[in-house]
Amino acid sequence: MTEYCGTDHVFQEYVAENPNVAIQREKLENYSQQFQLLEYNKSSAVKVIPIVFHVIHNYGSENLSKDHILKGLQIINEDFRKQNSDTNLIVPAFKGIAADTEIEFKLAQLDPDGNCTEGITRTVSTLTHSADDNVKDLIRWPNNKYLNIWLVQNISFGAGGFAYYPGAGPDIDGIVLRSDQFGIGYRSLSHEIGHYLNLAHPWGSTNDPGVASNCNIDDGVADTPNSEGNTSCNLNAVSCGTLDNVQNYMDYSFCERMFTQGQKTRMHAALNSSLSGRNNLWTTANLAATGTGGSNYLCQVDFDSDQNVVCQGSSVTFEDLSYNGQIGWSWYFPGGTPSVSIVKSPTITYNTPGEYEVVLSVTDGVNVVEKTKSDYIKVQEMPGNSAPISESFELIPSLENSWEVINFDNENTFELIDYAGYTGNRSVKMNNYNNDIYRKDELISPPFDLSSMQSIELSFKLAFAQKNDTTNDILRVYKSKDCGKSWVPCWIEMGSDLSTTSVQSWDYFPVGNAEWKSFVITNIGQDYAVSGFRFKFEFVNGGSNNLFLDNINITGYSNTVPMLVSPINTSQNMPISVTLDWNAVENIDYYEYQIDTILSFSSQLLSSGTSQYIAFDNNGADTEKQITGLLDDKTYYWRVRSSASSVSSNWSSTWQFHTSAIVTEISDFIIDQIDQIKVIPNPLTDESKVIVELQQDISHANLAVIDLCGRELISLHDGPLTLGSHVIQLSNSLLLDKGVYFLVLKTEKNVRAQKMVKH
Repeated sequence: MTEYCGTDHVFQEYVAENPNVAIQREKLENYSQQFQLLEYNKSSAVKVIPIVFHVIHNYGSENLSKDHILKGLQIINEDFRKQNSDTNLIVPAFKGIAADTEIEFKLAQLDPDGNCTEGITRTVSTLTHSADDNVKDLIRWPNNKYLNIWLVQNISFGAGGFAYYPGAGPDIDGIVLRSDQFGIGYRSLSHEIGHYLNLAHPWGSTNDPGVASNCNIDDGVADTPNSEGNTSCNLNAVSCGTLDNVQNYMDYSFCERMFTQGQKTRMHAALNSSLSGRNNLWTTANLAATGTGGSNYLCQVDFDSDQNVVCQGSSVTFEDLSYNGQIGWSWYFPGGTPSVSIVKSPTITYNTPGEYEVVLSVTDGVNVVEKTKSDYIKVQEMPGNSAPISESFELIPSLENSWEVINFDNENTFELIDYAGYTGNRSVKMNNYNNDIYRKDELISPPFDLSSMQSIELSFKLAFAQKNDTTNDILRVYKSKDCGKSWVPCWIEMGSDLSTTSVQSWDYFPVGNAEWKSFVITNIGQDYAVSGFRFKFEFVNGGSNNLFLDNINITGYSNTVPMLVSPINTSQNMPISVTLDWNAVENIDYYEYQIDTILSFSSQLLSSGTSQYIAFDNNGADTEKQITGLLDDKTYYWRVRSSASSVSSNWSSTWQFHTSAIVTEISDFIIDQIDQIKVIPNPLTDESKVIVELQQDISHANLAVIDLCGRELISLHDGPLTLGSHVIQLSNSLLLDKGVYFLVLKTEKNVRAQKMVKH
């Protein structure tokens, strides 16, 4: 049997554990029957019940918007006041007893401490995925002052929702409801509030509709016919000798439209009983204490927008999140068009790159409150850099300077680090080691101009370790052709398929390029060859370790502009003789290249020339140029363009690299005397040692620690070494700053280097 409602399930367990509750319930039942005899079908003043919605979420769809909650609140108020639009569909036999229950629910405007509130709280917890009474320990407001509603993603025993009848203690009283059972099209909350106000199902206090013996059980209400209970909308159902009230909110028919007059009176009896403090909820004193006794109380101004980082020329829609009772708005948007607005939710266009504040003033007709958010909107220049794109994170001053980090939980997230990288010593780390499971973080690229592309390929290097072989972290890549306004997934990897090394139970970071793996995405599509292309990484924590990204590249084929290949942009420690390489462009006459030490390509060291077109082949001699005689320790800039029929294309992106003659020597070693050199442990600690294995005696060996520019920092040995194994302490390395270094062993015949990391 599907457990549509879990109220009887949980309450029977509660009574079994608390026998005294059964006695209190019996007294309430006697009181309710007397109350119905005296008050049946009489008019009474409308009772207002303060309500608070506790949204328990883990950044999923269960994190319902305020508008969604307000619509759900409207639905229950319409149901309880017989203002629902479908009352005309009530069958004639019951239309005359359909009741306006004269009960209303109003969002609290003061919290238990007397502070301003909108009557909605939001708590991040994985308990939302398997909720029961456990979520109530996360947050609860006094049950004799507020009706507490906990909205969750899923309920542990499969119910759509559950409530507690009067008699439950203050630690559990209230209603837990699945978020997907709340809002337009659902009457689940009206059903559960019925239980909260002491209504049973039409067949009694069980979760077993459709059972013949239910005809012998009464729900304690005179005008609801005995029924076996219905799980479908058969308006002609007769299960106990009389027509069933199938459209009752307390049935399971899914075509609910009414409470009866008898149910109204029974609910008012519950509200006049002291059990679980129901009789205090609607008192004048409590309505004043919860801010629900009169007009709305304007006490908070806030706003949000659909985007914070946008491309030049894009529009942003703003949403007022103020409360309560605002009727007038005054917006100020420096840098935007228009720069002012008096509508509740304006859409503003930003045409000039920069960072801009937003100011909102709201009024309730008497009071005015204002809020300013500085640097709230960041507008990125368009068009963005053209392909090919190569990002190794070696030169950007900060991650937020060009990329966008979305940190949903304000915990550890994507960050730029300088002690582990595939190229150089920098990369982007998803700092995930101590994060809670199911948390999501996003890293969004700046805009790129791919409008001249014939094909697009996105690649990146990844280093990642699981904490154990059962964790299931997820990395997704999304693409956007409207500068991030909308996103389409294009790649996903998870679990062990995402790992690039063995299981690591400690705070992981990669040591050596062997722990990095290349991933290539080829399904970007020609319709994404636009000037506002963006992509993003979305990481969902499944309980594993840190993740690292480096060497993010966009390549492919261009219509006219050559795609640069190597040296990779921002490469460090390049030799003083390099080969410039680019991809071919079809049907041209020649290529033109430039290389210089300044970005304007106008110094005396400018080198330029042409290369005749041979064939549409990326590996042809026409797409390469050997450059010799470069200066040591210099940054060089280079670019290429094509020409056809005396018409030159735009220049390619400008790439750069830095030279170092010393590292060139290290990169070309011959290994004949040295069998092995290693550092254990690596990353360095005060226990780190160098182990050198020699195949023969060496008359002179120099062992030193150098930085990425080839500068010697620590000398470990200078003199002869004999055949065999040598162990040398590395304790001086603790004086090094965190970063990447090389341990270099030089002999008369060769040079051997080992990469080291200081964390």
